[in-house]
Amino acid sequence: MVHNVKLITLSEDSIAFREQERLLGKYATDCNHEHLIRLALLINNPPIADYNSAIQLLSNLCEHTLDEKALVIGAYISVSHTGSISESFRAFISDNVDMMTSDYQSACYYVLALEMICRDKLGEARYFLTKAIEKKEDCVLAYFQLAKLCDSNKEYLLEVAKSHILVLQNTDCIGMLSCEELLCPQAYIQEHIFGTIMTEEIIDFWLS
Repeated sequence: MVHNVKLITLSEDSIAFREQERLLGKYATDCNHEHLIRLALLINNPPIADYNSAIQLLSNLCEHTLDEKALVIGAYISVSHTGSISESFRAFISDNVDMMTSDYQSACYYVLALEMICRDKLGEARYFLTKAIEKKEDCVLAYFQLAKLCDSNKEYLLEVAKSHILVLQNTDCIGMLSCEELLCPQAYIQEHIFGTIMTEEIIDFWLS
């Protein structure tokens, strides 16, 4: 699974290296995919910030056995850093989205919308954002993005978005989160794709 992935070296960051070895050891013991998703997030996040290796690891995992969390996180990292979804993730979404739970369908449509925004195909972006909301009515970021793209109903969309934020995170507390919390795949999806976890600063950005 990690044979073609550039892993963290001890000289790069000793703390991240030790966490990597702990996760690989746990995966060797129980083959739980979440350990590899956490490793991908560890590689993607600062101070390592190697998004290519994170994408490769998540793509490998999806090729081995489709994992919805790995798919949506991998596609999101791909479009966030490159402006497009890698071909492997695009194929996984196309082949499997109809069989996913509604939450993961929503996540896929949101990531597809981000790609359309990056390509300046705003009509298609609005279509995918609407689909994301249809599948998950509390997809906060889809409402915020749609409000940016729509002349009508903007205030309504912003108010609905705010009403669905579940956790208002204090920026000062983020640095005190444990490694376990920082690498939680579910929390990553809630924060970066659904937007139900936000800081005041991020909310202000969307409302500005």
